[in-house]
Amino acid sequence: MRRQILFILLMVSTSIKCQNSNIEKNKIMAYENEMIAHNGGCHCGRVRFEVKAPRFLEISECNCSICKKSGILHYVVRQEHFNLIKGEEVLTKYTFGTGIAEHPFCSICGIKSFYRPRAYPAGISINANCIDPDQIHGMKVVRQFDGQNWEEAMKKRNEGWEQELVK
Repeated sequence: MRRQILFILLMVSTSIKCQNSNIEKNKIMAYENEMIAHNGGCHCGRVRFEVKAPRFLEISECNCSICKKSGILHYVVRQEHFNLIKGEEVLTKYTFGTGIAEHPFCSICGIKSFYRPRAYPAGISINANCIDPDQIHGMKVVRQFDGQNWEEAMKKRNEGWEQELVK
């Protein structure tokens, strides 16, 4: 009888701990996903921006030539979640191919901290590496975009996954 009571007490205690653990996990997830204002910019600091994003960033990686060579990790936002605070006068715009994508970079230090992507011309792709790290609790690459095969990748995009990406 005593063993049964101890077993029941152990099971109740374990159940309460599990429930409390799930509550804590939900609180942490809500905190990590809360949209806050992040600041970021180029290496020399002449270009600065603000972007609304969660504390934990789910980012994308692209294998196209410019993304691979520049090492950009994409966090795409709607235009209204991005604000260029300073530096417009030092930005130099680079375009290639169709000319739809606009790749501004700092003319002083050469860093591309954001750009307007061809795949999301109404959005801004933030280089997640250029966001100040003080409020970021982590990043994880959750999507690979096959920019080397852009047209095929866009067919997949049109199947709806971009809605997950553009915040």
